[in-house]
Amino acid sequence: MRILYGACATFVEPSTATATEDLAEAWKVPLKQESNLAILIREPSVPIQRVADVLRAECAKRARGKPGGAHWRWTKPHYLIAFFIEESGAERTDGCISAWIDRINGWAMMHNRQRLDPQPSSRDHTRVRDLLRGSKRRRL
Repeated sequence: MRILYGACATFVEPSTATATEDLAEAWKVPLKQESNLAILIREPSVPIQRVADVLRAECAKRARGKPGGAHWRWTKPHYLIAFFIEESGAERTDGCISAWIDRINGWAMMHNRQRLDPQPSSRDHTRVRDLLRGSKRRRL
């Protein structure tokens, strides 16, 4: 068995003992966790157009010093709640918004974040209501 090492293109014969040791230790190495994008690509129910949109957003050039962009909205829970309410077709009542805020608060993405306040007079509830009243182009 020959292995190519480095850019100098020299062939080195590994000893059988080290190859056997490497093979014996290989199963102990933990598997790398798959990215969310890899999971989306393998999921048959996700349209390829959505995967392409995510790739385009991740790879898009951004102005120097401004990491923001449309794709960053999806990391913010207010935008997610507005999107889910819009997609569900439910009435945009205070009860519906509060229910979605409670649901999002239980998600893993909120683990290290401050929980959103579902009370109708709260800042979070008002922010979601403003997003739903605003331009759909800005929201989605």
